[in-house]
Amino acid sequence: MKTNIVRGILGAALFAAALFVSGPGTETSGWMAEAIAGDKGKQPPAGATGIEWQIEPEGVEIYVDGKKVGEAGKVQFTALKPGKHSVRLVRHKDETEIDVDLKKGQTLKFAFKFEDD
Repeated sequence: MKTNIVRGILGAALFAAALFVSGPGTETSGWMAEAIAGDKGKQPPAGATGIEWQIEPEGVEIYVDGKKVGEAGKVQFTALKPGKHSVRLVRHKDETEIDVDLKKGQTLKFAFKFEDD
């Protein structure tokens, strides 16, 4: 389990460096989430502030600021208020956590893949 947690943390750091962002803004404030579920081809609303999920495998539990927002494969986008947020991904006994800082109007593409031993 420790190996997967370390791999997850290292993977999160690598993916964090590769996250794509778009949109202006500088506001910071509290937490709000609205998940868009369903069709994988569905895009987040234009100018939306939040996270677009690209998590593998399906079924990974996704938490933002300690609140479950859905599972990989079922939720595509989570609308959030601008500011700092903690993202935690859980698969069985493995998990990884990373902090993100969203600007107003920014959609962050968050990609992560858990690998089996």
